[in-house]
Amino acid sequence: MTDSTVLSVSKVTDWQKCCLCQTIKGEELKSPPSRYKVTEDRDGYAMIARNVPLFKEINKSPIILDPKRLDDGDGITETLRKNKAVYHQSCRLLFSNSKLERANKRSAGSSKNVEIPEKCRRSSLESEVCFLCEKKAPSHDLRHAMTLELDKRLNECARTLNDGRLLAILSVGDAVAQELQYHRACLTKLYNRERSMMRKENMESLPNKDKDKYLQVFSELLLYITETNSSTNDPVVFRLADLVSLYQQRLKQLGIHNPNVNSTRLKDQLLSEIPELEAHKKGRDVLLAYTEDVGSVLSTAVDYTEAIIITKAAKILRQRMIDHKSVFAGTFDDNCVEDSVPQVLLQFVSMIEHGADIKSQLRFGASKTDFALSQLLQYNCYSKYQDGGKLLRHSKDHETPFPIFLGLSVYSKTRKKHLVELLHEHGLSISYDRVLEVSAQLGDAAVGKYKVEGVVCPKILRKSLFTTSAMDNIDHNPTATTATSSFHVCSETAFF
Repeated sequence: MTDSTVLSVSKVTDWQKCCLCQTIKGEELKSPPSRYKVTEDRDGYAMIARNVPLFKEINKSPIILDPKRLDDGDGITETLRKNKAVYHQSCRLLFSNSKLERANKRSAGSSKNVEIPEKCRRSSLESEVCFLCEKKAPSHDLRHAMTLELDKRLNECARTLNDGRLLAILSVGDAVAQELQYHRACLTKLYNRERSMMRKENMESLPNKDKDKYLQVFSELLLYITETNSSTNDPVVFRLADLVSLYQQRLKQLGIHNPNVNSTRLKDQLLSEIPELEAHKKGRDVLLAYTEDVGSVLSTAVDYTEAIIITKAAKILRQRMIDHKSVFAGTFDDNCVEDSVPQVLLQFVSMIEHGADIKSQLRFGASKTDFALSQLLQYNCYSKYQDGGKLLRHSKDHETPFPIFLGLSVYSKTRKKHLVELLHEHGLSISYDRVLEVSAQLGDAAVGKYKVEGVVCPKILRKSLFTTSAMDNIDHNPTATTATSSFHVCSETAFF
């Protein structure tokens, strides 16, 4: 005998306690609803009456329990009903059909001499039978009826379909108490049958003029598909969801406020009317295409795949460029170019210009043109665009050395505002106002350095070379003309 979780050695049953274990514990006592018929053997009483003696016969009872204690001469089931027996749910589950089946297997494996009673009633296999299709299946493939909402839906389906067998099963009691089990596919099939029946009844109840409208719109949809295909030499693909939407909109336009349109049924009707059409699934979408165009459409799908890859690459690069920040500090140091652009952007530009294979990268590496293009792309990358704006405002966090140097160089050599603005409009240079701002910052930095060092020494000064430099401190400090602590220099000439 297996180890017992609960012992019950009393010969007289106290019907106020659990009829199985006869003990008091912190678990709620339960009993089947009293409205069940005595002839049905699917409720808790019937399972106890059936399985307790079977456990006793194979000497595998989980509780020390004499079945005679539950029988006062009228049978166990009737005795339990008459005394309104109660039980712990955990105790009742110890005598479930699945537990009995496992006990039978263990008993058969341990001793071949023990005869196991043959299961001759369908109720003994109830835990492994779908009540909808009545086919046997492993218990892990079946689902248990767990909610009263499911019982309500089953009754609605049975009445709608006028299914006598299903009505007879549900008339005994709710599906939860009967512990009914079912295949998920069988339940879905039942719901679809009900939906189809209700749709058919609704269509039959429509006035003749509304039925004619459905036929009219369907013929218009057929004409739309055939004319669209004949008007072009390119392959044509129709998305079923779009056709359903057109169908519904046209019905509403004709006065049918709640058109009853089933996409699967519409697809089947279209395929039957136009045999040249084929239906193909792409994710959740259903695509309709002519048989002769399938090859062309598949080849086009390759192009779509490449376009998706390019889009993903652009999205990744753009995010890296937006996240990368660099601010001009007033000088162009040795690493300013490399630090101003994301490394992945420089690599991508280099692969575009020279090739993506490893030999090309080893041969060329990152050239000056790669650095220039990368800086221009980084400089002209915006996280947000202003609708209706004529000019794009560049962020100082994305200013790279190349457009700054180009703007300063062009203006210092030509003093032409329109040249700087022209380059700025094409994204090659910073704006004219920004050039003046940077120039002022550089001048302030130079003046500050002169004041700290106590001597004026132009940065362009070269040894053994006659040098002329110009500086106007008025632009940086307007009080230089009157203040005693500042100086005002318009130009100077030096030779060393």
